Amino acid sequence: MANIAQSYHHSSNLGCEDFVPHCLDPGSQLHLTAAAYESFGEVVRRARMWIAQQGTEIRVTNIQSIDYKIKHTGDDERKYM
Repeated sequence: MANIAQSYHHSSNLGCEDFVPHCLDPGSQLHLTAAAYESFGEVVRRARMWIAQQGTEIRVTNIQSIDYKIKHTGDDERKYM
């Protein structure tokens, strides 16, 4: 039994994959328009497609959604806070 567990442990890898919403429209400070990003549902769709493409090679154990505040700087770049 110890040999089976040991060989399984050595053949396992741990990894992660990030799926970030794509920016559809950066918005404008001049025209006071907010940036637009793809929907949460679209991000989930891309993640599901990626998982399906991996076949049985991976085992998903955790999926998380994390909110980030984005600061709009003067040079029209978005920065994670």
